[in-house]
Amino acid sequence: MSAFKQQLTEFTTSLGLPLLGVANPSRFDELPAYAHPLSIMPECRSVIVVVDPLPRGGFRGIEEGTLWTYNGRRISFKLLNEIARYIEQNTGYEALAYEATPATSAPRSKPVSNGKVVHNVELNLDWTAVAAGLGEI
Repeated sequence: MSAFKQQLTEFTTSLGLPLLGVANPSRFDELPAYAHPLSIMPECRSVIVVVDPLPRGGFRGIEEGTLWTYNGRRISFKLLNEIARYIEQNTGYEALAYEATPATSAPRSKPVSNGKVVHNVELNLDWTAVAAGLGEI
């Protein structure tokens, strides 16, 4: 593990987010442009994923075959911005917070200019977690 990844993991753990993974943007090359991190930030070098894991009991509905599910807490955008600022202050690179909610503000239409993707890029969160080594499908 790189020194900065270790430092960042310690920081996110102090915020209550103990799982952190990093994916190279090339791991998303099978996805369409509207779901690719490079469509959001073309010079992206790493996709950093933080997770607030569910407690073990949160899976009981699945195991028992009921419709009950535990959704856990969403990681606040404010917290994600704090992590992005930490990255910028400690590396000199730009960082962007991306909340795990689908874009709903604008319908898919045409790009704002030729050669660009539609304006509401949505990362595939399952793919992102797998690419960062934090899960499987």
